[in-house]
Amino acid sequence: MCTKYNTLFKNKYVEINTQIILGGNNPNYLSPMCINEIIVETDFFEGLSIDLSENYTREQLEIVDYDIKNGVYVLRNYNLETIIPIDIVDKNTGKSISKNIFIEMDNKNGEMKNKLKFIDKEIVYKNYDLLNAFERLYTEINHDYLIRICAFCKKSCWNPYGGSDFCNHLCFKEFSEEYNKIETKDKLTIAEILNKNIDKYRNVYLTYSCNEYMEK
Repeated sequence: MCTKYNTLFKNKYVEINTQIILGGNNPNYLSPMCINEIIVETDFFEGLSIDLSENYTREQLEIVDYDIKNGVYVLRNYNLETIIPIDIVDKNTGKSISKNIFIEMDNKNGEMKNKLKFIDKEIVYKNYDLLNAFERLYTEINHDYLIRICAFCKKSCWNPYGGSDFCNHLCFKEFSEEYNKIETKDKLTIAEILNKNIDKYRNVYLTYSCNEYMEK
């Protein structure tokens, strides 16, 4: 099963509506997006790049700015905004409504300025720090809204072994009581409980939702 997120890519040459696809053979994989027949890797909202092995022509690459790093074209000078629709509950009225979370990547001369936006809230965050941005957003909105996604769930946690923030979150719902008894949650204690429950945890993405959500 795939989930498609509408995405706007723009730079000084083009402005293109495209899609980022989550899922396929790997449910926690963000598929590359297409920009004028160029396949662009999204790197889980942490940067954009093009594989050199595709042998694109000079004319095809004229619509992007890039640096060559470690065998790939790393894009620069662009803005990418992805729309992630979610269902929420307004705690003041009790009504369920649909809203969008926006993940924006803004690159100027190789320097990233990223934003996480929801209704009237805007969180600016550094690259490779998307989870922290979600946690900051949660503290600002949890009094007014119930949002049943993994980023805000008491049964989930960051991955001590690293990887993408967006697609490498951990779900502990199969042993959540044991997990929530841990007083100090750090890399060592989380890794220890993972090793004890190696067949029970699963990788999830931050905006995934299920009926076993538990508010923090």
